[in-house]
Amino acid sequence: MNFHTGSLAGAIAMHAQLPEEKLGIYIFGNLDHAELRHALIYKAFDLFALGGTRDWNAEFLTLYKNIDAANEKKQKDFEALRVMNTSTSLPLEAYAGKYTDPLYGELIITAENGKLRAVGNNFVKATLEHWHYDTFRGWFDKKWYGKGNLTFILGADGKIAKASFAGMEFSRIDK
Repeated sequence: MNFHTGSLAGAIAMHAQLPEEKLGIYIFGNLDHAELRHALIYKAFDLFALGGTRDWNAEFLTLYKNIDAANEKKQKDFEALRVMNTSTSLPLEAYAGKYTDPLYGELIITAENGKLRAVGNNFVKATLEHWHYDTFRGWFDKKWYGKGNLTFILGADGKIAKASFAGMEFSRIDK
């Protein structure tokens, strides 16, 4: 089987082929990450070529429920590590600025209404509240991305040297 999936904001696609059977199937949907697409592909292969009788819907439902449960546990475990009643090293406005990385591009941080706003390459956007120490946490604008963390690393001079956002590290360029 050859296949490839794709997801964009509000849309999914998947194509799959069984070359030996001369069968190709395309699935399109208007719901982001509608994982039913996998069950539909396998069921269509069973119906049109392979003759299988597996309940793909039930199998994928179990698979994704287990993935969701594992992710939920991971989030709860992470949130349990929060150290309450800490404060930032610097005033909120000191975190605002421009950060870059040759691979990840540009990250712009602004301070707005007691929160930080992070915009990566004018695409990945999140509003974050103080979490603990020099870490901020909050929802991405596209809620299906979940929550993100923004952690600042101070240099020996006490000024912000780097920011780590959504697993990417950026160096501050406007000190």
